[in-house]
Amino acid sequence: MPTSTRSPQEETHQRLKVLAKFFSDYAGALLSSAASTMRIERNLKQMAESWQVKAQFTILPTNVILNLWDLSGEHSYTCISPIGHAGINFDTITRLSRLSDEVLTQNLDLEEARRCFLEVQQIPRLDGRWVLLLASLANASFCRLFGGDWAAIFIVFVATLFGFYLKQRLTKWKVDYRAVTIFSGLTAAVISCAGFVFHLSGTPDIALTTSVLYLVPGVPFCNAVSDLIYGHYVCAMSRFFHAMMIVVSLSIGLCLGLMLINISML
Repeated sequence: MPTSTRSPQEETHQRLKVLAKFFSDYAGALLSSAASTMRIERNLKQMAESWQVKAQFTILPTNVILNLWDLSGEHSYTCISPIGHAGINFDTITRLSRLSDEVLTQNLDLEEARRCFLEVQQIPRLDGRWVLLLASLANASFCRLFGGDWAAIFIVFVATLFGFYLKQRLTKWKVDYRAVTIFSGLTAAVISCAGFVFHLSGTPDIALTTSVLYLVPGVPFCNAVSDLIYGHYVCAMSRFFHAMMIVVSLSIGLCLGLMLINISML
């Protein structure tokens, strides 16, 4: 039987197609884990250089547009992939960045890189119960850092424990992130008002103000500034407005909590 053969152009386009799919999945995984655009650009350029192609990408609020060229500039392939919402995961960012370095330094081919990428994707996240406990301890430490007494520290720990648990549950049920922030902030604010209502602490104001710090979007703000500095203006504005929506939702939850308990901070 005659065997079908591909022309050099078809072989080039097929190779670019496979590489573009891998690059877009790789960039999407980094983005959904809260990596900065500068890091993604660096990693993609390293792998593209190793595999002798040119990679250009644009990050939009909901999609990654990747354009791949061969070295001669005669053939290209464009791939558009949606951005997932896996949540902040520094372990994934570190492992995928290490994969990019290994592609450059150890000359990994595409199949090896794809296998390593899938292995990283299958690594389970830290157990949610540990995250809940550590977040509560961290927020209680902020209370101590800002001068709260031991009663206020305990109140913040309990408030964060319940608020963060609610955040985890609502996120798992795929509730809109703005509603999640409002209800989580409301829960933490109401519980932290125990220092005012029952006179349990000499620093109830510190307990109240630090009880919702776990909701402050520090990573999105940092990434927005980084993207702005390195010229990724569309992505910077997208991340900045996303962070601002979280801040507004947090403020709404805090204000609702104060209104329910009938406490004035003025």
